Amino acid sequence: MSFSHAEFPAGDGPSAIEISDFDTNGDPDLAVVNPTPDDVSVLLGGAGTAFSGPAPYDATSAPADVASGDFDGDGDPDLAVAGANGVAVLLGVAGGGFSAQTVFPAGGAPSAIAASDFNGDQDPDLVVVNRVAGAVSVLLGSSGGTFLQPTSFFVAEGGLSMSVAVGDFDGDGFLDLAVANAGTDSVSVLLGGARGTFSQPTSFAAGDFPQSVAIGDFNADGDPDLAVANRLSGDVSVLLGRPEASFSPPTNFAAGSTPFSVAVGDFNGDKDADLAVANRDVGPSGARDTVSILLGGLGGSFAAPAAHRRSSWLRRARRPRPAAPSPTATRTRSPTRATTASTGRIRGRPTATPTPSATPATARTHRSARRSGGP
Repeated sequence: MSFSHAEFPAGDGPSAIEISDFDTNGDPDLAVVNPTPDDVSVLLGGAGTAFSGPAPYDATSAPADVASGDFDGDGDPDLAVAGANGVAVLLGVAGGGFSAQTVFPAGGAPSAIAASDFNGDQDPDLVVVNRVAGAVSVLLGSSGGTFLQPTSFFVAEGGLSMSVAVGDFDGDGFLDLAVANAGTDSVSVLLGGARGTFSQPTSFAAGDFPQSVAIGDFNADGDPDLAVANRLSGDVSVLLGRPEASFSPPTNFAAGSTPFSVAVGDFNGDKDADLAVANRDVGPSGARDTVSILLGGLGGSFAAPAAHRRSSWLRRARRPRPAAPSPTATRTRSPTRATTASTGRIRGRPTATPTPSATPATARTHRSARRSGGP
């Protein structure tokens, strides 16, 4: 298994990315969040692995994360960007462009966002993680790409909720939430019910300062499992799912220095779910900025990580902002509904046998002196 390397301009300080087919030509496109200029850059995919130059669109102040879905039912993918002022919704138009943003309130200090249909009405809804409050805000979708006032659901004491993934953990047909909590070294599971409501959280131990969570079926038993990237312990906690939305104690697998994000996919084509972990060096050199690939094996185990390092900082481009396109005269509602979202946004299923290099997770002492709420 190997990866080739190519770089494309993406704006200033890119911090989150979403993949969708914004111009509906069959080629994957990219939306990249840039916190410094408060915008989102859209790179349209072309032949092979080529992408067009980034087209920047204004988003909410200090954007942190982005999700996509067809919020107005016209067949063109739209964007929802979580930031300091709430959620900026940019409706897509033909050709991969976007209208000017409309901002909806979404609770304080949003740190992550996902789109799915929580109340089963075929309108995509949004869930936003409120980092400081230790809560999530759910915005139910309405007609024409609008959203109702947010409803807040408690997640964890102490705040520092960082990331969210969406799946059906108890098999009842309602979508549930898994939220990574850096303040309590845990992942909280909130079970979904009718009308887009959620239960009180049940928390499960993870590693030190959980930063990101993703969902996959790592042991191929049909129950969703969790992978949690732990920023301070330099590893990934894997929690195997059990019936009735419970999870096994975590098993920790080494990743790289300072893991910030985790995604799930089958990278070597063996039908086992693998993990990709983004490791972010917080020092000036960036010497340890890597992506670690952990190949999945039998029973939810993972091989030792292989590191893939980018050769230089992404080139940054500042382009004139396009004028907001005028809305289309008529919109035809699409029969599609939102799909399950997660921070990983890639799914896979396991079965093979690389040798695991894991150590069972042990109880950790709360290290409040090492914690901070910063990214």
